Amino acid sequence: MALLRANNIEFTEYDIDKDRAAAVRLRSLGGRGVPFAIINGQVIRGYSAEVYKRALGLK
Repeated sequence: MALLRANNIEFTEYDIDKDRAAAVRLRSLGGRGVPFAIINGQVIRGYSAEVYKRALGLK
């Protein structure tokens, strides 16, 4: 999540291997693996810097 840190964007990170509630929540949102993010209400599966930037309104 270097992109988020580099842009001083607050986020919450969950370890689904250690946090059962987080793993259940991930599955309930249609996630099957990580990374998985919800940015401004948009569900994003996987990681693409360009997709994250668009969702965050970054250039």
